[in-house]
Amino acid sequence: MSRVVLTLLLLPAIFGAGPAVADDPPQLARTSGTIEVRHAGLSGLAIDGDGVIWAVPERERRLVPLRRDGDRLVPAGSSVPIEGVPRTHDTEAIAWLPDGRVALGTETRRPRTGDEILLARRDGDVFRVDDRIVLPYAPWKLDAHPNKGIEGLCFAGGHLVAGLEMAMAQGRTRHGPIAVYSPKEKVWTAYRLHLTSSRGKLAALTCRETDDGIEVRAIERHFGTSHLLGFTIALPPREGVIEPEMLGSLYGTDSAGPNFEAMAWLPNGELAIVADNHYGRVTGPIDSLIVSLGPDHPPTTAEAKSADD
Repeated sequence: MSRVVLTLLLLPAIFGAGPAVADDPPQLARTSGTIEVRHAGLSGLAIDGDGVIWAVPERERRLVPLRRDGDRLVPAGSSVPIEGVPRTHDTEAIAWLPDGRVALGTETRRPRTGDEILLARRDGDVFRVDDRIVLPYAPWKLDAHPNKGIEGLCFAGGHLVAGLEMAMAQGRTRHGPIAVYSPKEKVWTAYRLHLTSSRGKLAALTCRETDDGIEVRAIERHFGTSHLLGFTIALPPREGVIEPEMLGSLYGTDSAGPNFEAMAWLPNGELAIVADNHYGRVTGPIDSLIVSLGPDHPPTTAEAKSADD
C-alpha cells in the first residue's frame, strides 16, 4: 500500500457567531490507508491499558483488536465476542475504563427519551455486559431519533464524555449535545457544542486529561463534511455552551470522502481515525487515517463556557 501524505485545510465557520478560525493555521499532516479485517461498520475506537486499539462494529457483537504498524492500522489478533448486548441495540461508540471494563455507547430504532451505555468486562474469551448507565435526553429537550444516539464516547479525568448524534438548531445556530458523567456522583452534566457546518452532526470523540481538565477532539460529520474540532472541558463540570476550535477538514481538498466515525488518541499525540463502511450495505474498504497536529501545535485553548458566564 502506498503512503499518502495530505494536508488538512482549515475551513471558515459557516456562521458568523461560530467558532473562530486562526488566520495562519498550522498545517496538519495525515497518512491514509485501509484496514484488512473481516468486519464491517466499525464505529468506535478506544485504547486499553496495554496499548491495544479496540474497534467496535455497529451490528456485530464483538470487539476487534488493532495495532499501529508504521503509518497504518492492522489487525492485532482475533476479535472477541460481546455477550449481553440487547438485540435492539447498535453499538456506536466505545471507551476504555480504568477498572478494565469497556463502555459501549448505543442507539436503537425505537422512540425513546434516552440511550444506554453498556458496561462490559473481559471474561476469558468473551466480554460480558454486567451493568449499564442511562443517558437521558431531557436536559436538551430532545427525544431520540431512530438510529441516532450516543455516537461518541471517551473517558478522561475520572469522567465519561458522550457525544449525541442529534443536532439542535436555533435560527442559523446549530449545536450538538455533549454529556459528561461522573461515575462517583452518578450525575450527568449537559453541554451544547457549537457546530461549524450547516449539516454536520457529532460522529466521534476522543479525550485525554490535562492540567486544564479534559481535552477533547471531536468529528463533526455529514455527507460531504468531516470537520475535526478541539475543545477543553474544565473540571468539575458545569453545564454550558462550548465554542470549539475548528482544526481542519478530514477530507483535505476533496469535497467528500469516507464516513469517519471512530477516533482514538494515540500515546504519541497523533489521532487514529477509522471510517464506517456500512451504510445500508458494505460500501467499500475500511478507510483509516493517522492524523498529526504537529509538534508545534499548542494545547487546545477553546474551553467550555459555563451557563453562568
